[in-house]
Amino acid sequence: MTELRDVVVDRWRVLEAAARSSSSTIVTSPVPVDTSQGPVLLGIDTSGHSHLLVPLAARQTVEPDLTGRAVHLVMKPLEDSVQYRHYADLVLLDPSLHDVFTSLCEDVLKAVATHPDKAVRALRRVLDEWRQLLSGAQGPLNAQALAGLFGELSVLRRLLQQDSGLAESWHGPGGTAKDFHLAGNAIEVKTTTAPEGRTIRVHGVDQLEPPASGDLGLVWFRLRRAASGTSVPDLIEDVLALADNPSPIRRGLAELGYRERDVDRYSSIRYEIIERRCYRVDNGFPRIVPASLIGDALEPGIDDLVYSVDLDSPKALEHEVADFVIFVSGAS
Repeated sequence: MTELRDVVVDRWRVLEAAARSSSSTIVTSPVPVDTSQGPVLLGIDTSGHSHLLVPLAARQTVEPDLTGRAVHLVMKPLEDSVQYRHYADLVLLDPSLHDVFTSLCEDVLKAVATHPDKAVRALRRVLDEWRQLLSGAQGPLNAQALAGLFGELSVLRRLLQQDSGLAESWHGPGGTAKDFHLAGNAIEVKTTTAPEGRTIRVHGVDQLEPPASGDLGLVWFRLRRAASGTSVPDLIEDVLALADNPSPIRRGLAELGYRERDVDRYSSIRYEIIERRCYRVDNGFPRIVPASLIGDALEPGIDDLVYSVDLDSPKALEHEVADFVIFVSGAS
């Protein structure tokens, strides 16, 4: 089946053209997702705002949600030659977030398709999950953030080449202690563009603490700018094509502040990986973890612990592994 996102993008393209020549306040088109009350609609109004409309039952109402700066949820009446009915109307107010809104709509449509008899509840649940991502426009990622994203996407691509169902293993955008969680194991990714040194910065006592029932791998990259290298948009195209379910990847990118409007800027920044090292992080690896502390906890008044680890130290070198995918998959 054609990916729902492709359907959404296609319909809005047609609707934008139709809206320019229509006398109606909004033009709509159904998508191939049905509720117990009829099909979900996409729409474009005369102001150019995009809409996703979920049909309501005859006595059903929707409490308006006007708290967001980018997206509002309202109840909207629509009339055609056949009927007059009300819809739960999710409308985008900030056109700079159209790519994020498209991903939101894709998730709503999938949720509604799973629960067609509780379509509005499904819409609200997905909207709540995306709320922070739709808080407003953000500036382009800085150089450090872009290099870090390059490293995480490089690991994600390798994992997806091994198993196309691992898109949901990527947790880096959510601010968790580890960048990847899979099958009880975890991976932390560190990236540098510095030409010398192999020192990493570690944030908190949890970042290098292995999962309770699994192993922790550390993957370190050194990148160099190169005109013939790979860009972050190139990697994104690769991982979206590899993943069975691209939605978690798009959501993660949105959470990081990656926006399609900045693609040209990002495409001009290309990297090559000139060094990669992988480590098994366990007893003996240089680190600070709760067990390193008196009483397994930081002293009162101390938080946001940040420290450095030299990956050239003998104790770190003793924990090198040849390949992180083989390591976390338990094949070695």
